[in-house]
Amino acid sequence: MYQAAAKIPGVELGGQAQDAEGRTGLVVSFLDADAGMRKQWIFDPQTLDYLGKRTVLAEDGSLGAAGALVETKAVLERGVVDGIGQVPGGR
Repeated sequence: MYQAAAKIPGVELGGQAQDAEGRTGLVVSFLDADAGMRKQWIFDPQTLDYLGKRTVLAEDGSLGAAGALVETKAVLERGVVDGIGQVPGGR
């Protein structure tokens, strides 16, 4: 996913960030100019597994200063199923 994301037009590679669990990873980011926010996808530096995402303000404004954290999420579990609507492990 990291390598594919890096090929999307307008995407920038570089830097590090922490996901919602505090894990530090490599960042693939892109600017959502309409919203005035930068979306950051975070990947494990060794395995390049997707760890989570963050959204930060791209510029100073009514919501806060540039770089202020708006949202953060982390992937805590992964699973594989055979079809739509199934839940991994029978949960």
